[in-house]
Amino acid sequence: MGARVLLDTSVTYEIKTDFDFLNEECSFESSCVDLKDMNTIVISIYRIPGSAVTATFLSKLQYLLTKLKKESRKNIITPADFNVNMADLSQSLLFLRLVP
Repeated sequence: MGARVLLDTSVTYEIKTDFDFLNEECSFESSCVDLKDMNTIVISIYRIPGSAVTATFLSKLQYLLTKLKKESRKNIITPADFNVNMADLSQSLLFLRLVP
């Protein structure tokens, strides 16, 4: 799995498993933590490089972002390695429509 969230031992957090069902090897990987004292959710997202940006990846990403936006009153930080080839118009346009 390529998505990780590393935290200092002094940080109070809870591992969130709400989105674990989205994880699919070689397609979509994520790790999510709730930083209790900071009113913040951190969700790391990783997509394996070299493969096309698939409808599956985009739909999972859209679901995750929409769900977080609607259901959370917390700050959301999303460090990610999407591995999208921005020189490939077919991939980049699909991706850019989804990510503000």
